[in-house]
Amino acid sequence: AYIYAMQEDYEKAMEWIHQFIAMASSSGPKAEGYLWKAFYYAWMGNMDLALHSIERVEEIAESVRNDQIKATSEWLRAWIYLDRGDIPAGIRYYERWFDFAKQNDPSRSAFYTGGYELYMGLADVRENRIASAKERAGRL
Repeated sequence: AYIYAMQEDYEKAMEWIHQFIAMASSSGPKAEGYLWKAFYYAWMGNMDLALHSIERVEEIAESVRNDQIKATSEWLRAWIYLDRGDIPAGIRYYERWFDFAKQNDPSRSAFYTGGYELYMGLADVRENRIASAKERAGRL
């Protein structure tokens, strides 16, 4: 799927994702397949289908208590909301992912903090808070 997506053959990429989901032998890989499906839909600009796929990821993740995949879906959801201009919702989801990531992999805290500053800086730009965005860029 990734190779086809890089070649901009999104139809083929989605065919492979659908095949992956259909063949997944357990909930974890199936949820991961839906997450990739959401990512590719977002990449293609179809945010409604991306959000629909994220809902499926979250249903599966909650049913098997897979907090990692749920957090990753919140990360993707945050970027979609930022793209749509729903900054408060985007920040809420990004902060959930950020808190999970720092707690579950503290060795990468600097990496996560850099991503946080980037996301929040872009949110600041979207809301015309240029001084705050510059401060975040300096910390980044």
